[in-house]
Amino acid sequence: MTSIWPRLYADYLAPCRLNEFSELIRFTLRCRYVHKTLHEFHRLVDAGPAMQGQKIFLHRHDVDTAPGTARMMFEIEKEHRIRSTYYFRLSTIDIELMRAIDEYGSEVGYHFEEVASYCKQHNITTPGGAWAAMPEIRQRFINNFRTLEDRFGRKIRSVAAHGDFANRKLGIKNFVLLTPDIRHELKIDFEDYDARVRRRYDVTLSDGGARRTEYRGASPFEAIEAGHNVIHLLLHSRCWRSTPLTNFGVDGRRLYEGVKWELTRRINNHIRRTQEQ
Repeated sequence: MTSIWPRLYADYLAPCRLNEFSELIRFTLRCRYVHKTLHEFHRLVDAGPAMQGQKIFLHRHDVDTAPGTARMMFEIEKEHRIRSTYYFRLSTIDIELMRAIDEYGSEVGYHFEEVASYCKQHNITTPGGAWAAMPEIRQRFINNFRTLEDRFGRKIRSVAAHGDFANRKLGIKNFVLLTPDIRHELKIDFEDYDARVRRRYDVTLSDGGARRTEYRGASPFEAIEAGHNVIHLLLHSRCWRSTPLTNFGVDGRRLYEGVKWELTRRINNHIRRTQEQ
């Protein structure tokens, strides 16, 4: 019960934190940080010495749920005239919002999860089964990416892997989909977990995410006070404003998927043992 209560509180009772988000932006500006999209930073990394000495703040928004809250955070960023990056899952696509973000000068990317979604759909609960299906999973990623670009009407230059309980069960992260050939075919410049870019961040921070605490490790306020030159902050809109009805649906689906996964795993194990006898 002690582990469930913080999640229930955050999803259904926690106060809105958007004022804190506004204050964070004001604090970065007072401390003379420049806000850039991840794609802009990627180009700076390519330029090498051009980024030396700059104080850069990078907001990455993973719109796992609650695109309405993401819209509110985008409006706050517009008020302060800063840019950031938003990654949308297939389940949170909001074409109107995505186009508004792009037209303003911020960045829209794809928050992909085909390894997890395919395995859950096809009742695959073992790493071997997932790897055997990888060619088909990669083709699904290609199709989803192209469909999203067509609907969006703009080029998507960067992607970021979503993390799901299925990835943890399988021990396979979604970014294994991105072979050099697929990156070239789809003209994807980078994935936010690419080591070449990640090693240029002085510090990588996150809000509570699934753990629902305020921040994981140090807070961005502490990182700014410490004087780090390049700060990368991952934010999830769900952590900044409770949307009980949406969260109830998401939590119910997660519970259903977890129970289904465990039952499927046990049935598959039983069938395998029976065949081996």
